[in-house]
Amino acid sequence: HEINRKGVAEIVYDFVQCGIVLVYILITFIAALRSETVATKIISDVATVPFYESEKAFSDKISEFFTAVENFNQALAWDSGVDSLAFAIMVLMLVRIIAA
Repeated sequence: HEINRKGVAEIVYDFVQCGIVLVYILITFIAALRSETVATKIISDVATVPFYESEKAFSDKISEFFTAVENFNQALAWDSGVDSLAFAIMVLMLVRIIAA
């Protein structure tokens, strides 16, 4: 019995692709569950910067504000990474369709 290497490679590729899709689904599901909490925290961090308090040093206020902005930037970077994973999955599927 001769093993068809191309057929085995296609099957392995399909399993890898299915695994990647399952990981993407899991990541997006977890992100959707956490989205309200993360959004509320980001908004409250920005909204509660005490710019009106005269007792607090201006440098402390700026530091708090930019910490909140950095947290927002990290959340956007995470979403961008998830979008990049989705794009990579679509490219893998396109390659599989073209190769078939």
